[in-house]
Order: sequence, then structure tokens, then C-alpha cells
Amino acid sequence: MTRKFIRSRLLQPLAILLVFLANLSLAQNHQELYPDVKNKKVRYLMKNHIPINFEWHSDSIFVDFFDSTDLTHNKLFLLGQKYGVSANTVTIHKLLAYLHKNSEVRYLMMEVSYSIGLMINDYLKNGDKQILVHALWNCKKIFTREYFDFFIRLREFNLNVGEDNAVEVVGINYIGGYEADFWVLNKIVRSKSIPADVYPTLVKTFYIYGDLKNRLEKDSVRVDSFLMVLKKFPSSSNLKLFDEFQLKSIPIGEIQVYVDFLLMDMPANTELYERFLGEDFFDFWMIIKNMRTRYDGRAQKDIVFQVNFFNLYPRLTKGNILGVLPRSYCHLNAVRFYSDQFAGDLNSLKTSPVKKKVLSIGTYYRKCRKYDSDKLYNESSVARFDVCPQRGVIIYKLNEYKTQFKKKAKDFPYLIITKEQREMQWLRPRYWNN
Repeated sequence: MTRKFIRSRLLQPLAILLVFLANLSLAQNHQELYPDVKNKKVRYLMKNHIPINFEWHSDSIFVDFFDSTDLTHNKLFLLGQKYGVSANTVTIHKLLAYLHKNSEVRYLMMEVSYSIGLMINDYLKNGDKQILVHALWNCKKIFTREYFDFFIRLREFNLNVGEDNAVEVVGINYIGGYEADFWVLNKIVRSKSIPADVYPTLVKTFYIYGDLKNRLEKDSVRVDSFLMVLKKFPSSSNLKLFDEFQLKSIPIGEIQVYVDFLLMDMPANTELYERFLGEDFFDFWMIIKNMRTRYDGRAQKDIVFQVNFFNLYPRLTKGNILGVLPRSYCHLNAVRFYSDQFAGDLNSLKTSPVKKKVLSIGTYYRKCRKYDSDKLYNESSVARFDVCPQRGVIIYKLNEYKTQFKKKAKDFPYLIITKEQREMQWLRPRYWNN
């Protein structure tokens, strides 16, 4: 038996095995790109999906895709995303434009602080880009070119639809820079005269709020001194002035003392503060309350979101709401994590003003880059839904096919899969000055 014959005998099974594995791999790839249309579930998905194109001003892609009952019945639409993928803002813009026309959505609820939301609204109304930049700078997750462009286009959208139908931003978070808080508080108080009876007397301070005594360097809490500090904050939108101020005129510990006092004094003297603050009373109160929650450091985030939503909802009278939040807060029927209960509670609690009127759309990512990381978002858990071979953004409807997608549709009746998209770019001065 020759050496050549032995080699051929040994290598032949190996060669057959390699060919078999290669064909198996090709078959699997082919199946992924061109699914078996005989499969009932795949056939449904292929029929009930649409790609979202990247033309900013086109919202007609959703025509006849959403169920009419979903559009007319629900008051709160939630879009769950993960931060850092460039395609996110295009999806938000298109969905917002469509729901504005077809479901009277007039509010965009975001995971930014209430004061940042007010700053963005100031930009949307007056067009000062420096205010927009400072607002985004106070929330690093959205300090990107993509969000900057998004709000530029949202302002254009508002100018086209008119003031009565304009979209307003609602910040539901309590986390954000103190600079944004001070900018809004300054705007509220700088045009108002401070009456003498706004601040408490020594007796009231020591006996009713005596627990604050040991925390003070002086002999009383003077609310008027806090308001005067607010007036010193730069009213200009010049970022250089903000950087120079840096809250140096009032230590952070002293801010906490004033905030604690106001949270106790404002409910006890509501009529007095309402007379002083006028229509800005609620905004002032929300910002002070969120400042207290932030430095306390013990808050459960989804509970704060829920409380803030309950406080805000009676004031949102223009129309319905599109909320853009982290996906973990948008599960309608999830029990895996406590934070997942935000959407579920809003949709099920007896006290919720939107009970059984919440629709969630979940976004999942495959081979997408995110900022500040070399890693990819690559969520294989939704591979079975991904029957469309093209890259980009594809939305699927799951709610009609209850037998196959019942479990997933309870969380997200509509599912978005974003594939092979680049990361967001951080905002730089050269970009916003152009």
C-alpha cells in the first residue's frame, strides 16, 4: 500500500466533511436571506412589514400599516430605543410626523429633565440655536449631530403646521445638569419683583422648619436670596457666559438647603407663591422637585417617571403623546425587571389616566454601531422576525398574528429592526456654527 494511496484514503472523508459543512452554511445563509415562504409565520411577516426610508420629509410610508383602532383609541404611543445609533432620529421624525397627522399627537415625551424640555421648547419657539446646544449639552445622551438636526427639522415642522398644532417637548426625567435648571429658573424670576412676604420669618424658620437650623451658616433661610442668585444666572444664550458662571456664586450644599425649604414652604403658602410666580408656578415647582430627587440619590427611576407623568398629564391638553424612551421602560407586559413596569403600569393601573390606551413599539438592533464603543448592538433574539434581507430600518406588525407572536405582541404590537447602521456623532462647535 503506497503512501499516496494512504493519504487519499485518509483525506477523502475529511474533504467530504468540509464540503458538507460548507453547503450547510450556504443553506443556512440562503434560508436567512430568502426564508421559506411556505412557513405560515414567515409568510405573515413578509406581508406585514415595510422599510423606513431615510428621506426626512416623507411620512407616507406608514399609510394603511397601523391599525385604525390603534391610531384612534390610544393616547400614549411609546417608542422604545437604545441610544447611540444614527437611524434613531429618522425613525422618531417619521413616526412623529405620521402620528401628528393621524392620531393628533402634539407632545414628544423624552428621557430628559423637565428643565431641558423647556429649553428645547424655547428654541422651537424662538429659533436660538445656542439655547438648543446648551440644552443638549446638559444631557450627554442626546448631545449629538443627529439630535441637533432632528430638533432643527422639528422647528421647521412646527412652523409649517402652525402654533396651535406645534409639537412640544416634555421632559419626564429628573436627571440633568443644574445649569439647565438654573437657566429656566432664571428666566422665570428675572422679570418678576420679589415681594417681601415670599420669604419666611425667623420664627417660622426655627419652629416650623427647625430641622434645617443646623444646616445653615446664617440664622435663617431667605428664599429671596436664592431668587436673587437665580437672577444672577446668565440670561443670554452665550455658552461662554454659562461656562464662566458655573454656579460658583452658590455652593451646591446651599442649593440643597434652599430646595428643601422651598419644597416645604411652597405647599404651605401656595397662594403666595402662585401670586408671585403666576403661570410659571408649575414649571418652578417641577424643577425644584426634580432637583431634590436628583441629589437625594435614592429614587427608583421608573417610579419618578411615573409620578412626573401623572403630574404632567392633566396639563397636556393639546393632543396625544409620543414617548421616546429606553426600550426597557416600554414593555407593556414584562416582569423581568422592575424598570420594565413603567409602560405596563401606565396601561394597567386603575389610577392611570391612560389605562388601556398605551401602544408600544420596540426597536431592536442587528450589527449597529453605538457611540463611545467599539462594540455592536447585535440582538440575536429577534433574528426569527428578521425576514427582510436588506439593511436599514424595517417595521413589523405583530398584533394581528396572535397565535404565533402572542407573547412578543403583548410587549410590542409593532416591532422595529434596525440593521447595519452607523453610530451617532458627538456635537462639535464647528457643526452647530455652520
